[in-house]
Amino acid sequence: MTVFVWVRGLRGPSPQVWAEMPPKEFRGRAERVLSHHRITAEEETLTLDQLAARYPAPAQEEEEHG
Repeated sequence: MTVFVWVRGLRGPSPQVWAEMPPKEFRGRAERVLSHHRITAEEETLTLDQLAARYPAPAQEEEEHG
């Protein structure tokens, strides 16, 4: 199952395509996931920009630094 994900990056949300969601045991990777969407075989041919337009990044609350 191919998955389009938004992950927490250094400069904000970053789109990626993964072959599958990681098992829950791999929390380090999974905790960075902001949202995920299973994509169809047709959607697998789309670019990251096209997928990002179809599945926008989730709204984020500003993080407090202090």
